[in-house]
Amino acid sequence: LQNYSLSLENIPILLTKTEFELVKLLIENKEEIVLRDKIIEKIWGWEASDNLLDSTIKKIRQKLGKEKIRTVRGIGYILQI
Repeated sequence: LQNYSLSLENIPILLTKTEFELVKLLIENKEEIVLRDKIIEKIWGWEASDNLLDSTIKKIRQKLGKEKIRTVRGIGYILQI
């Protein structure tokens, strides 16, 4: 956690600080749906838009694989490791 690093199957994954914080939040709530509003509040504060969340999730999926984060349409996201 201290150096904002993540590895998947012993392969280092380079994430921005924001991407890392979002993945960390999903890991802390593993196998539970994390509500979109909760993510926005925890990561950016109330000023952030839904588009910012969507684009950040897209970038994380490109790095981790699409199947690792499942969308619960209109509600939130769940990490599937």
